[in-house]
Amino acid sequence: VSLQELDVSSFHTENVTDMAFIFNNCSSLQELDVSGFDTKNVTNMYCMFSGCSGLKELNVSGFDTSRAVWMGRYV
Repeated sequence: VSLQELDVSSFHTENVTDMAFIFNNCSSLQELDVSGFDTKNVTNMYCMFSGCSGLKELNVSGFDTSRAVWMGRYV
């Protein structure tokens, strides 16, 4: 069974530094709201959404990537 729904609205990410592979290969996921993610301390975003081919829309405009060092294959 593939993951089709995921509610991350209560995730506290203000102290997270590594988000590599967090949603990797969630190909059945169609919606994902990461607008509440605080990414100011994240240094690794490698393959964060890689393989999420089912997503119809992904808004990461609020992401602070100023400390990100690894972002290869982000999507």
